[in-house]
Amino acid sequence: MESTNASGEVEQVIGTEQKETFRVSQEISLPGGMAGEEEITGEPIVIRFAGDFCLAEGFAITDALDRRGDIRKCFSEDLLGLMSDADLFVLNNEFTYSNRGTPTEGKDWTFRANPERVSVLNTLGVDMVGLANNHAYDWGEEALLDTVSTLQGAGIVTAGAGKNLEEARKPAYFTYHGRKIAVIAATAVEKMGDREYGMTKAATADSAGVFSTIDPANCVETIQEAKANSDFVFVYVHWGTEMTTEIDEDQKELAKAYIDAGADAVVGNHPHILQGFEYYQGKPILYSLGNFWFNSKDRETCMLEFVIQPETMETQMKFLPCLQSGCYTKLITDEGEKTRMIREMTEISFGDVFIDESGVVSETKPQ
Repeated sequence: MESTNASGEVEQVIGTEQKETFRVSQEISLPGGMAGEEEITGEPIVIRFAGDFCLAEGFAITDALDRRGDIRKCFSEDLLGLMSDADLFVLNNEFTYSNRGTPTEGKDWTFRANPERVSVLNTLGVDMVGLANNHAYDWGEEALLDTVSTLQGAGIVTAGAGKNLEEARKPAYFTYHGRKIAVIAATAVEKMGDREYGMTKAATADSAGVFSTIDPANCVETIQEAKANSDFVFVYVHWGTEMTTEIDEDQKELAKAYIDAGADAVVGNHPHILQGFEYYQGKPILYSLGNFWFNSKDRETCMLEFVIQPETMETQMKFLPCLQSGCYTKLITDEGEKTRMIREMTEISFGDVFIDESGVVSETKPQ
């Protein structure tokens, strides 16, 4: 639902049974990034990201859900706890919620779910989803707009798609313990020369679509705007080449442009497998989170955790290894498997990135 605060800005009031209700500003009206509503406290802010998530009808993933009858039977108990107890938990929503539309002609995979399935996200404790991806427009404009309205009607914050460019590019703002956090969602897939180029429509000034960052200019401007109005800026970006740990040159160029514009962390998805970490100007980049709960295949994946200390803005990032297998995703707790995944993740990362045995990631190995 919506309310209007004392400064006149429109806000969404959302929450789940497990989480404290918080507000997400739809319009920026407070300079300098301070929300002006809470004193800065010492309690840490916990933000967790996961990768690709799908509820499309007619696929193994939803068949498994229907057989089990409860989304909580599709995740390990400890992983469910990490989703529900985060201050902010974000997924990549890589499908549409609609009973309308026409599948995009010539596209191999078109994903659409019954809007009633949106309650799954509430059960999992999802607070926000990114819609800037190559499946958001699978069933055309009607289904895209249905997706936005269905999610927002369920209290799920969206970013990265909308009825026009102004809406699609708008960051989501969250205030915790006196600090304002911004999350921007954008996509750089379907590049010129790709077979599916143009099948996912980019939003324009007067037409619906996703927030495209193939040309980084609009995203850079949005980051600068968000940085001026918040304390920490995440860019949650759909990019890269599927099923390879190799990083495309444009991923590196875009990440640098984002950080130069003011991004504090860049978190990627789309390749469906894990890609490595890198630091630029002291800011972290994870090139791909991998599939979180997307299909029946065996895929190593992760949850990425940020713990921010509000008083100092000191931030710790942690890589939490997970495995998707048989339409079930679990947190890796076996020490041998966890050590192996951390070692392999370090090997595909760049520079002197160090991941300790608990998963804490740093730019270099602590002395």
